[in-house]
Amino acid sequence: MEERVFNHSAHIALWDWLANNPFCSKEDWPGWKQSNDIAKNCFACEFTWDSDFMFCNLCPLVWPSESAKCLGDNSLFEEWEGTGFDEEGGRSYLASIIRDIPVRPGVKCI
Repeated sequence: MEERVFNHSAHIALWDWLANNPFCSKEDWPGWKQSNDIAKNCFACEFTWDSDFMFCNLCPLVWPSESAKCLGDNSLFEEWEGTGFDEEGGRSYLASIIRDIPVRPGVKCI
């Protein structure tokens, strides 16, 4: 089996761009022209992808709460996604937190 590598650099670039462009969605990121076919437009999800399934228990990020990973109730991502585009401060703040989530020890990154 091929060793999993997390594109942490692209994760940071995406979420930094979102923090600076709070009226945009992930799909608007200009970096997608270089990175295509990424699972759910998320480099952490891409890391967990194996054939036809995602294995969220392999997420390379250390989310603040195990019960509130990216898609859990009250998770940072769900909150960012649900924050209205007119709420600039909230979206920028949440995107910067997601950008800065640490990587699990032992995860190989580029």
